[in-house]
Amino acid sequence: MISLLGVIMAGGRGTRLMPLTNNRPKPMVPVLGRPVLDYVKDAMIGAGLKQIVVTTGYKGKEISSHVKSWNENNVVAWVNQESTPMGTAGS
Repeated sequence: MISLLGVIMAGGRGTRLMPLTNNRPKPMVPVLGRPVLDYVKDAMIGAGLKQIVVTTGYKGKEISSHVKSWNENNVVAWVNQESTPMGTAGS
C-alpha cells in the first residue's frame, strides 16, 4: 500500500485578510470557532492521509504550537519552518 504525505502550505502573510491577520497567521483565522488550518487537516485525514507536514513562515511559532496540540490517532504531523520565504516551490 502506498503511503502519501500531505503538505499544508501555511507560510503566507495573509495580507488580503487584514485586519484579521494583523495579529495571527492566516491559517489560524477562526471560522465557526476553529482555525482554518484544522479544516484542512481534517480533510486530509478524511482522505486517508497518515502523515502531514505544515510549512510555515510568517508567525510560524503560533502555527507550530497549534500543530503540536493535534491529537489524531495514527496520524503524524510536523512543521517545517522556512527561514526565508521560498514560495510554493520551496514548500
